[in-house]
Amino acid sequence: MESWAMLLAENSGGAVAPDLGNPTDGKFDYPSEDIHTREAVEVRRKAERNLDKFWRYVDNAFRKRTGYSQHVVIRRILDEGGAMRRTAPWHDPKAHGELPTSPITFEYQAMSEIFHDATKEITGNFNRLAVAGKTKTKTHGVMNVTARGGGVNPDAHEQPVVVSKPLYHVGKDAYIVIKALFHMPNDSEPPGKIRWDQLVATLTKLGFAVEKLHGSAWQFTPKKLNLPRGIQFHEPHPSGEVPLTLARRYGRRLTRAYGWEAAMFKQK
Repeated sequence: MESWAMLLAENSGGAVAPDLGNPTDGKFDYPSEDIHTREAVEVRRKAERNLDKFWRYVDNAFRKRTGYSQHVVIRRILDEGGAMRRTAPWHDPKAHGELPTSPITFEYQAMSEIFHDATKEITGNFNRLAVAGKTKTKTHGVMNVTARGGGVNPDAHEQPVVVSKPLYHVGKDAYIVIKALFHMPNDSEPPGKIRWDQLVATLTKLGFAVEKLHGSAWQFTPKKLNLPRGIQFHEPHPSGEVPLTLARRYGRRLTRAYGWEAAMFKQK
């Protein structure tokens, strides 16, 4: 990381974007927990555009001082993060006389061109962490699953995994947790905060083995699910309450890791 250290040193002028990185004017406001409305969509898309401008500025400053676009370690982390998740443009089915369906809330795009410039010095493939996990066909358990096609890519690290899209039928208590984790476009009642023990119970019912690690870390390992690897979450302290913003963060990680989405869960 020597190049970063040089770039950010005081005597080099740094890579500061005076206006682009100032959040006090609301340019990065992101109402992720709000109901899916035209106004909320526009605010989210505006924040994403402003973040693009900020990181483009930082990357250009880095390139001018070092000759290439970002350090290999940062590029690898971003590559392993998978596709970039962006808010899709507003679409109102009623305005087009369409039947009410779940709108596409997010669209996935290739990682920004900032980090994939083939003309720069650092390009090509990087050795990624190969995670091999045992897969097992679900034959029993508390959840009813209906497969909808697909396959598993075992060579992934927190990126979208092409897996079969099952349909999970969950109870009322578990569905409350699912609503907090994933955005439900047609749900008229915004979800509230949940408790950590509710999250643990829901993931256990879905087929994860749960292990308490050091500190606040918890390991969730698929035992009754056809998934390639486990995932870790940190328990919030001290109250054990999971606010909606944190629950949505957990949900985004589940989406990146397993391709899970709201449409895969139905209440019994």
